[in-house]
Amino acid sequence: MIYLDRFNYRHIVIFEDYKCRNFSPLSLTRPVFMLKSGFFPLFRRVIMSEPRAMMFISRDYLSDYTEEKTGLKVFKTDGDEFDGGVLFLNGRVIDLELPREMEIEGNVVGIKDGNVAFIGVKDRKLVRNFSGNFFFDEMYMEKILDFKDFNVIEVKNLRMADYIWEIIEINKNVITEDFNRLEADKNPNGKIGESVHIIQKYGIYVGKSARIYPGVVIDSEDGPVYIDDGVKIMPGSYIAGPCYIGSSSVIKPQSYIGGGTTVGEVCKVGGEVENSIIHAFSNKQHYGFLGDSYIGEWCNLGAGTCTSNLKNNYGSIKVSIDGNNRVNTGLMFLGAMIGDHSKIGIGTMLNSGTVVGVMCNIFGGGVISGFVPSFSWGGRDGFTIYKIDRALETAVTVMSRRGKTMRAVEKAVLDELYRRVNGSRV
Repeated sequence: MIYLDRFNYRHIVIFEDYKCRNFSPLSLTRPVFMLKSGFFPLFRRVIMSEPRAMMFISRDYLSDYTEEKTGLKVFKTDGDEFDGGVLFLNGRVIDLELPREMEIEGNVVGIKDGNVAFIGVKDRKLVRNFSGNFFFDEMYMEKILDFKDFNVIEVKNLRMADYIWEIIEINKNVITEDFNRLEADKNPNGKIGESVHIIQKYGIYVGKSARIYPGVVIDSEDGPVYIDDGVKIMPGSYIAGPCYIGSSSVIKPQSYIGGGTTVGEVCKVGGEVENSIIHAFSNKQHYGFLGDSYIGEWCNLGAGTCTSNLKNNYGSIKVSIDGNNRVNTGLMFLGAMIGDHSKIGIGTMLNSGTVVGVMCNIFGGGVISGFVPSFSWGGRDGFTIYKIDRALETAVTVMSRRGKTMRAVEKAVLDELYRRVNGSRV
């Protein structure tokens, strides 16, 4: 959790910075602070523990979408006094808790391993310097130090991510921490039938109206299991903690949901899933393995879709986030990262570290490796551009099947992203 009770500032602003690009393709359609980790999007941990009103700074094309989705307001300095100071909190922060004896006030910068975690600004005249695209300049730390009277402190009790796979890597721990902070063990469980097999009696929460069918095994020996309201877990499934299954999701028969898995709300999941994060309204209903992966909203993985999460030589997995530079993750286990509204056809195998962009349509089976740009149409024999009108038509159809309509702010993000991607591609 992120605790801000030691910060003596009246206003709080959650911001993105230039490292948002390291969280692609998921960050192409949402700010980094809306990425899911454990039970919640990152920004929710701030709101849950902090009564003060908050604002945000994101990339311009995401501002309207973010405002509508989060209920937060875009940070603007025009006409605001900002008496009492402003705390700017980096949206990549996952956990932050200061020692009881420490209080943060005045003009200060908190850093962790060279990353800016937060900036406290007491001088209201200085606040105006932090609007616009300030945080998207790689040199913004140096600019802060050019301002008058800023102290720099190193923060120890802090976790923040530099890349999207770091959120996957720590998801087991974050699920456990979220479970403990909600004190889920103290809350009454929903109904668990006599024919459901429980391995270890504590560390399991079942929400209201959730239905656990006969023959299901729930195992909390290695971590807690949180099954949210309205979830259905079909017969013969094995659920191992630490695990979170979001409200109104369905776990299909004979499924294995392994430790470190977060399933968002209204998803349908089957086959074998382990140590993966799935955002809301996405489907992986059929057989196939999904491991150490991160999946966006409104995705569909067809029958037999499998991710490799381990190289044959057991070497470190390298990832090309943007199709250019490859980053050595230092990880032995890493699967795929798939952007919103992408569809993966039956029999597709995704190599370790594969990145699939937003609104891709992959079909024809076989092996897909490396980097697939957003709005790609095709498969192992090559890709063409998935035209925006056709992509949106499919998205609208998919959303209508769940009783949802595409909001104007969502369409605007996709239109702008298409323009940006294909402006550099054609």
